[in-house]
Amino acid sequence: GLLGSLVFGVSWFASHLKVVPYDSGTPSVISVIAKTIMGNGIFGHIWYGFTQFSTMVILIAGANTVYNAFPILAANISDDGFLPRQFASRGHKLVYSNGIVTCSLLAVALIIFTNGSVNRLVALYALGVFTAFSITGFGMFVHARKHREKLWRAKATISLLASITSFLVVVIFAT
Repeated sequence: GLLGSLVFGVSWFASHLKVVPYDSGTPSVISVIAKTIMGNGIFGHIWYGFTQFSTMVILIAGANTVYNAFPILAANISDDGFLPRQFASRGHKLVYSNGIVTCSLLAVALIIFTNGSVNRLVALYALGVFTAFSITGFGMFVHARKHREKLWRAKATISLLASITSFLVVVIFAT
């Protein structure tokens, strides 16, 4: 619900303020909207800075999630024999170092591949996120059908609907 309201809000403001993305990618649509709404006064500058800072923190948290989740996921998949066994070994700090190094190498490759273009990277990020949402929704649908706990039909329906909706977003982004 929160993600939907944020997307709706940014879309509404962009539509009503006639904001379009720059070819260069900067300034971002959110930056232009915030600057327009906040104004040029002292409080406008303070709130604009706060908006930019908040956006940065959200993006850092999203990027950090990969470094927290991927090594554990890779270790579990490695234990099942579907990834090299090196992903399951813990390093000196009791973390899955090989997963972290792999994430870093993939991040560097993406930056080189996209030439550091934020527009391209955000599109790839959105593809990854909504693909994960689609797979997770379908997994929850299968889980609800398999275990048939209380209100399983409602849970299965909501999960399937979320999975289909997320998959449609993936198709839209991919095309």
